[in-house]
Amino acid sequence: MTLGEGTPHVCEVAIAGGGPAGATAGRILAGWGFDVVIIAAPEGEKAGEVIGPEAIHILDALGLTELFARSPEIATRCDGVVSHWPSSGMDHSDHRLRGTCGWVIDRPCLGMALMKLALENGCRWLYGTVTTCRKLDPSGYQLSVNTRDEAQVVEAKFVVDATGRTGSIVRRLGARRIVDDRLIAAATCLDRTTSQPDPYLRLIATPDGWWYCSDGPAGDTRVAVVADPRLDAGKPQVLGGALRLIVKKFHQAWQSNELASRMIILDASSSRLDRCAQDGWLAVGDAATAFDPLCGQGLAQAFGSALAAAHAVRECSAGNADALVAYDHAVQDTYRHSRAQLELRYAYRAESERTPFWRARIRPSAAV
Repeated sequence: MTLGEGTPHVCEVAIAGGGPAGATAGRILAGWGFDVVIIAAPEGEKAGEVIGPEAIHILDALGLTELFARSPEIATRCDGVVSHWPSSGMDHSDHRLRGTCGWVIDRPCLGMALMKLALENGCRWLYGTVTTCRKLDPSGYQLSVNTRDEAQVVEAKFVVDATGRTGSIVRRLGARRIVDDRLIAAATCLDRTTSQPDPYLRLIATPDGWWYCSDGPAGDTRVAVVADPRLDAGKPQVLGGALRLIVKKFHQAWQSNELASRMIILDASSSRLDRCAQDGWLAVGDAATAFDPLCGQGLAQAFGSALAAAHAVRECSAGNADALVAYDHAVQDTYRHSRAQLELRYAYRAESERTPFWRARIRPSAAV
């Protein structure tokens, strides 16, 4: 979609961010007849993502289970998690015992598929970066967008922030980020040395954190190591060194200079907004709530919050003044429940893994 420079484009819903949450919310709303513009900035690199069997109902509701099953370039089966803990040894969780499976996702291929679905449903796609977002009187928002060719303006009744952990749109509108636990990750993607993927995600705990590997759809193996940035092991240079040692041990043929060029450092903290919807704006996916990687809830939350946000926009547009409040409560409740379960898990492990990393996982929230 291209617009004349300085000419406002008026729509019902403007979505900042074209990742899974933004594209999915847009697809649903456009399918219901809303005029939707998705403003998609280039996505940064991501670690390999896995979506667990707990999300099956969300995937079914969105028609994504069938998409994954018929698209080997997008997803490959994950039959469970094999964990190794220094204090207790191996722990095997097999999804097949429940008659289901998870999925290891190729994020770029998934992104292209979700964009196609959004366009087919009637969304308009604008490549660019939102530079300002201001409230209009009496209602609605105006977004200034930098594109490759020109500056553009989008005006909308509703704004959905799907910009990821930065939450860059709603933070301009007064929302505040609350960090519950700071984590950092170093990740890379390797060429797989075997033709058949390992159907299990492997998670290995260490005194300084944990690391995992999973085989993806593109003939690749994803490896990531997670640590606490407040401890020495979580300094980016040290963390990168730990990742190189892991790769050297398990992938002898991999060259360190090639690894360095493909290694990324990522924020893996648990965090949330103090409010996820208010006065015509909503946040979805990581922009609303970002989960500890140990939860494996990133994509599930992206899809689930997109579906819930779409319903909230439709209800609010139909005159339900409480719809956005209900959405905020639902997203916050999901996050709190996940954090409570995670803290129990960490507390259990901290009794056995008596190192600073594991003991530090149980701590009060800190606002930023």
